Amino acid sequence: MPQRSAGRRFTTRVELLAGGDGERLVRFSYATDGTARRGPVTLRERDLAKLRVALERTSELGRMLGDGGIAGAGP
Repeated sequence: MPQRSAGRRFTTRVELLAGGDGERLVRFSYATDGTARRGPVTLRERDLAKLRVALERTSELGRMLGDGGIAGAGP
């Protein structure tokens, strides 16, 4: 999900991962210039609404995050 803050552009990523034992994991991260970075990811209310729409297209990840994806992120 592309974002911008203080003139800087970056991408927030939400990924569904699987551990070696089959455990499912959800990773939130951000990327600059296509390189994944670690650290906190801050989402504005409008970003959460965009995330909800994106999660509707990825039902498995949406299920991991709860009914309809992100609670409180839009209608």
